[in-house]
Amino acid sequence: MSILGEFVDAAKFIGLLQSIKNNNRLKRVVLQSKKVYVGSLEKSGISFETTNSLKKYIYDTCIKIKFKGRYGKDPRVYLIWSKNDEKISLDDRESVRIAKLTKNYAREYTYTIQKSDTYESNSKKILKPYIIVILGNQKISIGYIAVLDTAVAKKMPLSRGTQVKPMQHLNPFIEGIQYYDSLYKTLEPINGNKLTNDQIDNLKSVSEQIMEIVRSGDF
Repeated sequence: MSILGEFVDAAKFIGLLQSIKNNNRLKRVVLQSKKVYVGSLEKSGISFETTNSLKKYIYDTCIKIKFKGRYGKDPRVYLIWSKNDEKISLDDRESVRIAKLTKNYAREYTYTIQKSDTYESNSKKILKPYIIVILGNQKISIGYIAVLDTAVAKKMPLSRGTQVKPMQHLNPFIEGIQYYDSLYKTLEPINGNKLTNDQIDNLKSVSEQIMEIVRSGDF
């Protein structure tokens, strides 16, 4: 199984979106239909890469994405999220994370992040939002994923640096995961947890920005 395709710089991703318009290949920009399925994978072999941030907890999310539709033979799939508790922003090159996923099977659209880049938060458990962008031959789809996640490690400040201590549970897990094809309706909660209005507005803003870049070719 392929693990992670590659991380993409925000400027490169924006350039890719602009090139789609400039090459006149695009026929449709749509919000994804309900033919998307997301799930979590067992976490194993997690390595902790700390940063200089003051966040207390470290997370590592494993996501499996499967979808249907007419996107051509090998559509490109990108997952976008924030490396910390801040909002997702294509303008903030330090905090935004964009991963180009690798296709796992030749005859179906299945993509997996088995070991993602770790991110940090001050909360022991969070509802983390992601944006998924599918670039087909002549169609782009945008959808949203919310993951109710549990921290895998805690940063312990020391006099000479920081110690990373794995959490007590041996098998870090995703408590819940949900795909949303649209943000303009009542969103189904995950174990009673809902995305905040600020998170929803942020997802709307970034997705609208992506669609505008594709339609106009400008940033």
